[in-house]
Amino acid sequence: MPERSDALSAEERKAIRVRAAELKKREDGDAAVRAIIGDMTPDEQEIALRIHDAILERVPQLQPKPRYGQPAYYRDGKVVCFFMAASKYGTTSCTFGFDDATLVQDGGVWPSAYGITTLDDEDEARLLALVERAVG
Repeated sequence: MPERSDALSAEERKAIRVRAAELKKREDGDAAVRAIIGDMTPDEQEIALRIHDAILERVPQLQPKPRYGQPAYYRDGKVVCFFMAASKYGTTSCTFGFDDATLVQDGGVWPSAYGITTLDDEDEARLLALVERAVG
């Protein structure tokens, strides 16, 4: 019997189970996010930790918490932005994105997520400026 096209993949089912477990836990968000980052590849760790530390320093109103087993940053219980490791999703680059409700709109077309393979000072500043703008 062929698999239905609208059925969830094994990875998607696993992500849902991970998210359900996250919602049940009441843990220190910073420690939980740092533990997730510690399980990433060395290159991903470097990028994720740099973004994490920059957000905590420059946008302290955001609280780090896991979301689908990846770092996310919340304000008033809602996701503002998130990081996704390439190795977790089998992609060629890590992703830093914004929740739909906090998108930084710029005209009629704007990105909701950015692919990241390296992160220099200029790129970090660009991302953090967008995070600050999303927070308001």
